Amino acid sequence: MQIFQVVASGRMVPPPATGGMHRLVHHLTEALVARGHDVTLVADPTSSTQGRLVAPGGHAWEATLSEVVARATAQRPDVVHFHVATLHHVPRTIILALNPTAVAITIHSSGQLTVGQGHYDVPANACIVTVSHAQAALLARGGISVAATVWNGIPLKDLAFNPQPGDHVAFVGRITPTKGVSDAIKLAELLGRPLFVAGPLPSPPRTRAATEQELLRHRLVRYLGELPHNDAVRLMASAAATLFLVPETEPFGLVMLESLAGGTPVLGFSQGPTSEVVTQGRNGFLAATLDELVEVCDLSYLDRRACRASVEERFTAQAMAKAYEDVYQSALCEGVHF
Repeated sequence: MQIFQVVASGRMVPPPATGGMHRLVHHLTEALVARGHDVTLVADPTSSTQGRLVAPGGHAWEATLSEVVARATAQRPDVVHFHVATLHHVPRTIILALNPTAVAITIHSSGQLTVGQGHYDVPANACIVTVSHAQAALLARGGISVAATVWNGIPLKDLAFNPQPGDHVAFVGRITPTKGVSDAIKLAELLGRPLFVAGPLPSPPRTRAATEQELLRHRLVRYLGELPHNDAVRLMASAAATLFLVPETEPFGLVMLESLAGGTPVLGFSQGPTSEVVTQGRNGFLAATLDELVEVCDLSYLDRRACRASVEERFTAQAMAKAYEDVYQSALCEGVHF
């Protein structure tokens, strides 16, 4: 198949540090190329791919959309696959302009949950994809029809397994309330374990300084700043557990997969997408509250090899690419493409 993968400019694919959506696009693009597809990546000019890279004529999203329509009109790909935070980043006029090309739209952010402000009528040549069943259920409540759910996947070849972790626990992600850093600190204190925190602070200088001071006032917390991606992965692989205490509205979380690939179990809340990745007592522990999580958490009970196996079995980049192939084929064969 000839496939366009489209993501906003302004951030490299793959990103050097944080940036889950852009990293996921990289994993998917490279896996599809490896599976023999003709893939064009429409992304920032600093990006890299084994496919064909097309850089829009500017960082504005409107420039990306214009580039996609112009090239799709000339080349007639089988599928144009947009990766966005909300559906409203892909206007109906763009989807209709791409007809008869099939359009897939993967929503990578919980921001789509505000879509209740206005109805989004999906054109016949488009299908909406979510990255977890939990996300699909939340969108359904808002009247958004989801064609498929495809779990995120990662390539394992560059992620080393570590059978001998340290005593600390790790938090990797943006230092914001929605990523659960406050709960991570509380849980580390309840467990009596050092917590190594890695991720970017909020941008406004005053908020940034206050957040850093809050982190540093905790005796067990060591803030490492925003690490390069490979260093962040090594941090998780060296930890006794990774703390992923996100709210129900979090769509997925590549951090969970990267942690498990290194052999490190995940501790999280039982609601939302975490329960789709973590199997209780096999590759981590889940509970409704922090106190309950402390009660059920016995890290000595877990086999770190089983943590990596849980990714090998369900969450590889190749498995994700195969699932998206099925989405594309369904779109082409069942009337989305006409």
